[in-house]
Amino acid sequence: MEIPDLKNAIETSIIISDLIENVGLAFKKLLQVEDAEITIKKYNVDIKPKINDFKKDNNNKSPNVILTDFLRNFIVSNNLSKEYEAAGFSFYGRKINPYLWACITKIDSTITDRKHSHYPQLFILVNKFGVKFGFDYGDLVKNDDEKVQIIRKNKATQEKIVEILKSDINLKIYSKSLPEKSPSPTDELKINNVHSNSSLPR
Repeated sequence: MEIPDLKNAIETSIIISDLIENVGLAFKKLLQVEDAEITIKKYNVDIKPKINDFKKDNNNKSPNVILTDFLRNFIVSNNLSKEYEAAGFSFYGRKINPYLWACITKIDSTITDRKHSHYPQLFILVNKFGVKFGFDYGDLVKNDDEKVQIIRKNKATQEKIVEILKSDINLKIYSKSLPEKSPSPTDELKINNVHSNSSLPR
């Protein structure tokens, strides 16, 4: 699969993310609110032309589609298509987000709504600060979920995580991270060894 200019897509997304905040559209709701029509009109005037200009030069693909295609290509190239899928989310949805993101997550035909929220995921997120990427849990995954506990109960997997973290000082784990902001140093979890279930987040 040929992927258009990923770097250009990311750079454009950073500019648009910043613009969304600067014009006061960040997190404006689009459903069941009195000012929805005003918000949509402002989005169509200030933001949508930037996306359309990008699409003209990139085979009619928006930045979030290119980001999703990049992950989909990774899935196909590594023969993971039977178990995993890519999903992408734009600035415009139920609300206007000052970021866009895409993720790789588990295929599950039993879930039709917000499938990505029910599983762990590998993600790429672009906001005005740049690019964030890594591993995270969907927002509907609870601490007692089997998908979380399977890591907490498996010492070998924990040791592998610690080994990976030690191999690159730039890899970090955070207890939380808001998509529109850079991770806070106070939320970083320091993990040096596997000594108890409390060593790892979740």
